[in-house]
Amino acid sequence: MKPIPNNILKRMDKTERKKLGKLGLTNEEIQTRNEFELEKDLQRDVINLLHQRDIWVQSSRFGKRSTATKGAPDFLFVWTLNGIPRPMAFEVKVGNGKPTKWQLETHMHMRRNGWLVFVVRSLNEAREFLDGKLQVLE
Repeated sequence: MKPIPNNILKRMDKTERKKLGKLGLTNEEIQTRNEFELEKDLQRDVINLLHQRDIWVQSSRFGKRSTATKGAPDFLFVWTLNGIPRPMAFEVKVGNGKPTKWQLETHMHMRRNGWLVFVVRSLNEAREFLDGKLQVLE
């Protein structure tokens, strides 16, 4: 079956589009789903990295509505840098994803209280933050 053009999909009733399954998704909806899956995979990789380094971490369930404070980072933990225990937070984003207004506001408040808050876009970047090779803008 041939894909339905985006301009037609946008004019269709959502219940009718839903009956079509994947063929009923607009290009934007497909891209959003793909980014969500990539972010979920990166979150899983980051939490595995933290566990490998024997770091206790607080996180919400991926893809589920959170009861955490609005704007709270994905991961909260304490990590020792240069012999000093520091509260740290990772917000995971993929591609060109940017923190929301709420997230930026929360990050600012946390930094004022001594937290190191990082937006992580790759597993390698998470490693570099943990190793003290990358710095956060304060």
